[in-house]
Amino acid sequence: MFLWFDSPAEFHSCAERYKRSSAKIEKHLERLDSVLGYCNVCENVRTMKVSQIPVSQRTERVWINLREGFICECFATGRNRISVEAITESLGQGQNPRVLAIERLTHFYKVLYNRFMERLTGCEYLGGDRTPGGTYEFQGADVRHENLLALSFQDETFDLVFHGDVLEHVPDYRKALRECARVLRKGGVLVFTVPYFDIPAHIERARMNADGSILEILPAVYHGNPISEKGSLVFMQHGRPLLDDILDSGFVKAEIGFNYDPFQGFVSNNNPTPEGHMWPIVFRAWK
Repeated sequence: MFLWFDSPAEFHSCAERYKRSSAKIEKHLERLDSVLGYCNVCENVRTMKVSQIPVSQRTERVWINLREGFICECFATGRNRISVEAITESLGQGQNPRVLAIERLTHFYKVLYNRFMERLTGCEYLGGDRTPGGTYEFQGADVRHENLLALSFQDETFDLVFHGDVLEHVPDYRKALRECARVLRKGGVLVFTVPYFDIPAHIERARMNADGSILEILPAVYHGNPISEKGSLVFMQHGRPLLDDILDSGFVKAEIGFNYDPFQGFVSNNNPTPEGHMWPIVFRAWK
């Protein structure tokens, strides 16, 4: 069950109370190959594979990233399940919403399609040489190309917009948030996940110059991307100002949703450093 906070200080105060117990739980979990847990995607208690991919990122020890772990037999990850939980809770019952997902070639797109069917529009960024709104054959699928900085949709088209760990890869995340607000109808909701840290200010890692070239301010970090084997460059590590940034982008309410539930695979990323530790959270914002 989510706890929702409209203040980063209140969220971090709550999360602090989980720190000691979560450290013990996750130290146990990282030693396991699999666990039994409840998957809200396939709605069953299943065997979940625990991620055993070691990570070393400016830390003194190798650690296991549990945030992306707990992969169910239906292939849903912990981040997939916590996103489903947040979307379901945010929409309520009895609605037939129009939904935009900023992904198309992922397993989670299939999860969303099973729920929203023809009311769902999925898209990917396929490169600067493609036309926004155009459909292209890619990896055996018809994929709509969209740029989150300049969506081709008309104003107030959707009831819900979702993106998962996308915002950190966008050169201008504030403009991307404004685009999400623009295409949402009044009363619509944006739900998204993003790597978020307990730091007083965002950390800019890279910047796009006016000519389209990339300036690397800090050593380059890439995350997985179904479109590119190289992955997606991280432009920004987001910290406490993100809620204010959302409100400044055309939303009337913004919240951090915290849901720590190891039985469902909702745990932290297990990073041992304060500047790299991420709790199981989701952001949502109302227009």
